[in-house]
Amino acid sequence: MRLSDLLGSPVTDADGAVVGDVQDVRLVQDGAYVEGFGQALRVEGIVTGKGSIAVRLGFARAGVKGPWPLTTIFRRLERRARYYTWDQVEAWEEGGVRLRPGAATSEPA
Repeated sequence: MRLSDLLGSPVTDADGAVVGDVQDVRLVQDGAYVEGFGQALRVEGIVTGKGSIAVRLGFARAGVKGPWPLTTIFRRLERRARYYTWDQVEAWEEGGVRLRPGAATSEPA
């Protein structure tokens, strides 16, 4: 799997309803050691929705401070973003990402 193939892929729930497109991917570096790189990366979750710009810029993270007009705008935008952990993904195919039955959004970390 290539990250560039995942970004922009449509996301559907278990019933086939479109949830949105993959706007961002959360990675964690906790895999096996790779010589010259360090710990391998793995996908922790995906961000969908129109408010994902606020999540990508880090305004969804607790304790992030910034100019109050920007934080106010981005915090409102981030409410429209949805985060799904990778274990909530049933399948990722060429046609898009399909979520497991009962998949619910969680807070982006």
